[in-house]
Amino acid sequence: MIAKCPARRKQSRASCAPAGNAARLPENIQDPRRLACARQQEAQAVTRRTLPVLALSSLAVLGLTGCSIAAMTDLFQGKEDVFSIAVGDCFNDDTAAVEQVESVVMPKCTEPHDNEAYHLYDLASSTFPSYDEDAILEEAEMGCFTEFEGFVGSAIDETSLYFGYYYPSPESWDEGDRQVLCLAYDTNGPISEPLRGKGPTYPYSG
Repeated sequence: MIAKCPARRKQSRASCAPAGNAARLPENIQDPRRLACARQQEAQAVTRRTLPVLALSSLAVLGLTGCSIAAMTDLFQGKEDVFSIAVGDCFNDDTAAVEQVESVVMPKCTEPHDNEAYHLYDLASSTFPSYDEDAILEEAEMGCFTEFEGFVGSAIDETSLYFGYYYPSPESWDEGDRQVLCLAYDTNGPISEPLRGKGPTYPYSG
């Protein structure tokens, strides 16, 4: 049996709230992307990253199992562990349809990429004594929003830049993960430059 590798869950591509829940941005932010995002989330398939069967069987011959297999496969594919992302790193997580992320591709910020990490913080143990996904989502939504406008230099409803976040999965929580990673991206597609202060150069056209 292959062990589960710790992964981070993600809320991204217009910072969607879970299907059926209201978006958690302040009520005075009248951003039409919130409704569109909720609809997208409801229709989105939930999948897990899987390893190719051939690679799995080949590496098993070497006596590797579980996360060690995943780590070597990612290395062959030029990927980095999701827990290695630092503020200022730019990265791609392959697809918006994956709910749990174990690894990412990290190009230079001057090369085409989807996301840039702009804030990283720990959930307070006093506030989160146990895993409560709804409460974590609410905290992450507000925590990343609070830092977003200062990072891009624009109000959120004036730029095509937007935010998402990674947060602990139940498995990573059990191993001590308490971090929320905030990421910025352009809703129009990949970017090829750092996004700090660039909100005004990416106006939101509706």
